[in-house]
Amino acid sequence: ELKDNQLGLYKVSESLDDCSLEIGRIRSFSKGWLERESCFLHMEYKYLYSLIKNKKYQEFYNSIKTALVCNLNKDVYGKSILENSSFIATSNHVDKNKVGQGFQPRLTGANAEVISMWKEMFIGSNPFFMKNNQLHFKLNPSLSSEYFINNQVSTTFLGININYIGKVNTYELKIKEYEIVYKNKVLRRKNIRGKIAHDIRNHKVLTINAYF
Repeated sequence: ELKDNQLGLYKVSESLDDCSLEIGRIRSFSKGWLERESCFLHMEYKYLYSLIKNKKYQEFYNSIKTALVCNLNKDVYGKSILENSSFIATSNHVDKNKVGQGFQPRLTGANAEVISMWKEMFIGSNPFFMKNNQLHFKLNPSLSSEYFINNQVSTTFLGININYIGKVNTYELKIKEYEIVYKNKVLRRKNIRGKIAHDIRNHKVLTINAYF
């Protein structure tokens, strides 16, 4: 009942028709509007983030095809798909012209959840860690192979260009080798630790190419 099958979104609640006004203002809104049975993005994104954090990769990538704003139809959404909303009016709303549109009546935490999802997808939970009293750096992306174009997918982390090479589901494999590109030298390593890890954290590296 939490899935809006028409839009492919997740609603914040099931039907509240059988609830009285004693449960508060949520009951006084129209269906599919604000907190009542709409797609409240902060909460939907918390669910999506939990999927990838708990390694439910297939469910995550299937869901975000229709549940992430950046994948929506901008003509239905009503504004740029690069702009988040507080909520999206769902298909049970009485005004069918509003169905699928995003609205911003208040600040939203959805943006923070997007950054958290991006970090899990493209970087991993803990890129920096201490081992044997030495700083280590490790990329651990959870990307689907469909994100690779011409055998590569790229992002930016700490101002550094990160390129993953090899059209694979990265959550199924480990990185074979890193190529660390400085302004005047290129290093190849199977593991990154010590001075190189510090150089990455201190923005002294230009590009990291990670090969699967």
